[in-house]
Amino acid sequence: MPERSPLTPFPTRSGPFASGRPRAVAAVRLSCPTAGTTSPSRQRSAVRHCADRLGFTLVGEASDVGVSARTTSPFERPVLSGWLRQPSAFEAVIWAHVDRAVRSVQHMTELIAWARLHGRILVFGMPEETLPLVVTPLAEGSVIERCMALAHDAQREAETISARLTSAHAALRETGRYGGGLVPFGYRKAPHPSGSGGV
Repeated sequence: MPERSPLTPFPTRSGPFASGRPRAVAAVRLSCPTAGTTSPSRQRSAVRHCADRLGFTLVGEASDVGVSARTTSPFERPVLSGWLRQPSAFEAVIWAHVDRAVRSVQHMTELIAWARLHGRILVFGMPEETLPLVVTPLAEGSVIERCMALAHDAQREAETISARLTSAHAALRETGRYGGGLVPFGYRKAPHPSGSGGV
């Protein structure tokens, strides 16, 4: 994947954004992109909606496509980390959902600590709710508990998906079937003698 500038301008629909409003960075992340995926564009749409609702001006985008939130903290992602090292360039970071930001309670804790240290706002779109979840530098109590609960749910979901994949690949190996992905050099995929899947 080509390297991108850590300060990628956010694509606008019609002309420049209004000035004089808090500046926000749109954070987009996807673990496993495919040719037909629409997730990045749907995330951008959700982020725009949050920004409009809250009166923020989007000044840039941190797009980390092909990056796992389970294994990579926000501070280790190729593009987002560049923005987080320059907090003076914006007042808020907006994600389409909590699981696009983190899939770990530890990473959520680190993100909130960073926001408090630099006086920045974290915004998580909540498609299933009316309003986004807004975490200000002074947030405490129920807001922090909600963030941690959502991060815990995202972590459990990631662990469940990982366990399922591990189990599925083990089952495929036991039956001598091909599990997908790139075929190693010198080999080709062929139908499995059982008629199910490939080898």
